[in-house]
Amino acid sequence: MLQNPSRIALAIASCSCAVLLTEITLTRIFSVTLMYHYAFLVLSITLFGLGSGGIFHFVSDTLRKDPAAPARLAFLAGATLPLCLGAILRLPFSPQVLSLSNMGVLFGIVILASIPFFFAGAFISLLYILNRSTISMLYAFDLLGAALGCVLAIYLISVIGAPLTPLAASALFILSALSVAKTGQRAFQVSCVALLLIIAFLPMTGWLKLEAIKGEIDANVEFEKWNAFSRVAVSHYGDRRVITIDSGAATEVLSNAARQSGLENFAGITRLAYLIRKNSNVLVIGPGGGREVGAALVTGNTVTGVEINPIIVDDLMRGRYADYSGHLYSSPGVRIVTADARSFLERTAEQYDVIHENAVDTWAAVSGGGFTLSESYLYTVEAFETYLKHLSDHGVLTIGRWVFNTPQQMIRVIALALEAMDRQYPGEYRRRFFLVSDPSYEQGGGVPSVILIKKEPLTDAELETLRLASRTSSYNVLYDPELTTSNPYVDLINSRDRRAFFAGYPLNISPPSDDNPFFFFTLKWKDVFSVWNTPEESRKNNAGLFLLAGACAVMLVLTTVTFVLPLIVRHRGRIAMFAGFYFLCIGLAFMMVETVLIQKATLFLGHPTFSFATVLCALLVAAGTGSWLTRNVHTSELKLRLGRSVIALVLVMSATVLLLPIWLKAGFHWPLYARMIWLAVPLFILGLMLGRLFPLGMRALNDGEVPWAWALNGSASVLGSIVAVFAAMQSGFSAVLWLAVVLYVLAGVSARYWMVKL
Repeated sequence: MLQNPSRIALAIASCSCAVLLTEITLTRIFSVTLMYHYAFLVLSITLFGLGSGGIFHFVSDTLRKDPAAPARLAFLAGATLPLCLGAILRLPFSPQVLSLSNMGVLFGIVILASIPFFFAGAFISLLYILNRSTISMLYAFDLLGAALGCVLAIYLISVIGAPLTPLAASALFILSALSVAKTGQRAFQVSCVALLLIIAFLPMTGWLKLEAIKGEIDANVEFEKWNAFSRVAVSHYGDRRVITIDSGAATEVLSNAARQSGLENFAGITRLAYLIRKNSNVLVIGPGGGREVGAALVTGNTVTGVEINPIIVDDLMRGRYADYSGHLYSSPGVRIVTADARSFLERTAEQYDVIHENAVDTWAAVSGGGFTLSESYLYTVEAFETYLKHLSDHGVLTIGRWVFNTPQQMIRVIALALEAMDRQYPGEYRRRFFLVSDPSYEQGGGVPSVILIKKEPLTDAELETLRLASRTSSYNVLYDPELTTSNPYVDLINSRDRRAFFAGYPLNISPPSDDNPFFFFTLKWKDVFSVWNTPEESRKNNAGLFLLAGACAVMLVLTTVTFVLPLIVRHRGRIAMFAGFYFLCIGLAFMMVETVLIQKATLFLGHPTFSFATVLCALLVAAGTGSWLTRNVHTSELKLRLGRSVIALVLVMSATVLLLPIWLKAGFHWPLYARMIWLAVPLFILGLMLGRLFPLGMRALNDGEVPWAWALNGSASVLGSIVAVFAAMQSGFSAVLWLAVVLYVLAGVSARYWMVKL
């Protein structure tokens, strides 16, 4: 043992906390500077740096003989993090351009981001090697530190912003270094203090200021604020004020002057629903800068706006830009709720005459490690069933999305509506739709369009009003019940066999479900490599498929090398191969479980931040407790205890897959904090089982195999997050959980052969 166990445990916990803090913060930063799917790609590969630290110790035992090595590794992690991050923020990467120079910049970002993770991984794996007899305790503190890092990240990003949050991680790395430093190393202690002083002064230097955002300079910014799931900025263009979320999705603040200019002038194509629904009750989903709220007010409606981002509501529309917008969000007849719209609708009994959802998306990565792409529970069959349920008998659902030469987003909206109607309001559908586009405005190869969907057929008077407005404004009518020409929209609505229509259509427009909520990914897998030939606006989303495939290929190679190369170099035999397969399986499965549970919890808790924090903390704290409970297992009992632990985990996992939906449904209408506790209960039970497998397996290894197992488990964890999304897009999140159950069974079988000599 290196020195007293409590100091080593503190060092592990501090380092693990810093790692997760950095991981979550980089996800937020990369979502802004690179775009969300590049955040997935970069962090997936970057996190391999953690495992590569273990590989280093497996190949070379040099540092194991140096008592000062652990402290130096933690110090290097703390020193390189702000240095590398500042360099990354100055690299201009254009996410919409595929070129060798651009890929070179991306490669540079990956390398720079990997460096601190390499030192952190080398530090943790070295402590595991030197203290293998207490690994159950150390792994427990590892997981508890990670749980603390999750909570700390959410808090610090909201308080000081994402670019400065890694400085706290650097300080934690230094704390780890001081915890394991040998007594009497005065020069090293002075170096640590000096580094802490440098970290404290860095915010004043501008070194960690965002410079290059998606390849461009972020100009004209007059407001910027971060929270755990977005960076909200406001830019000025003359008298206009435009809000951007993660420098992607944009919404213009509706000025008081614009509101006086007339409905058509400020609302444009989005006004159509209010020409046939006046003096009514309106729900606006994602009101943002307030254009749809203003349109509803002008026509005498009362408005409920449901906006998920509190910065937009409190800091902008009710704060800095309240006067500019004529206090729109505080106007009589307006009620603004800060919540997820889908979750809000599931909990209210109110009926609406209009439900308005105009181009609601954020293109934001919301969780650590790039666990997600751009799932949306606003565009699923179950969501559309909810919308229809909350419409009055004569209510209208109006949705705005982009239209491209080969229809994709809007035609998928129609597919969703048809499927929801099949389940709730079957009948003749031809007179329930009206669709127009505005050719006067083009962006990224697409033009804006609006569809009106009614529970009941549109009346002749309503249709005539919509036709007249479309002619007056020179809109293109893409679907009208009386339209005689053929186009994809007409053909889908009139189709007698929609499954055959979806199969024959060049894009994937089948209706997504809550179990497979990938609305924005419309390419079929066979066309993934043609993504760069698609319109720019479409490519923002579909490029994620290409990059997901690329990340999967890279991680498959890296994981295979991690598994095979040490077996060859060290001439390990059949038993070592089964040991490696065991750690590979539990690494893959753990991340699959974590990824899916975060997704399932998002709808239940109504916010990705709450989902991420609750799931991760519950699983990590419980897994740490499970690891702690294995600390007194004798070596002679390892095989028996591990076998029983695998069986118990498989049973608990199976029960979770089957019963969790019922459990969540029972608490769906409770207050938020009650729901968080209700969700944490089954996750804690599951986490207790999950936390036993890694420490029991590590204790069955010899000292030389520990870094290999650490590296393999870490590499498999990264691969697991990618495979989880792949599998979910094909078969749904529930199938991913069953795949995790299978992997745990395979881990148990591997352990049986591997531990034959114990």
